Amino acid sequence: MMQVGMDISRGAGICWVSEGGSAKNWLNAYDTGRFIQQSYYGREDGSNWNGQKWRWNPVQGGSWQCHPSSVQEHSCDGKCLTAKITPRNW
Repeated sequence: MMQVGMDISRGAGICWVSEGGSAKNWLNAYDTGRFIQQSYYGREDGSNWNGQKWRWNPVQGGSWQCHPSSVQEHSCDGKCLTAKITPRNW
């Protein structure tokens, strides 16, 4: 049995994977960039990432400045995690 968890406060990305009952997380969840999440790359749009040219890159976890994506809906029935989010440009 596996345990899987998502962080609702940070875009509902998957931040926890472990054996059932274990307190050891297999994922490094230090920041949202390490979550298992959706990420999209688009065309160059003048985006800036820490002083570097970037392109349109909405991600599930939120921006590089720690502004989270908003979670519109989420649920967990014990077997399935679901979330509807509005991604934020990295």
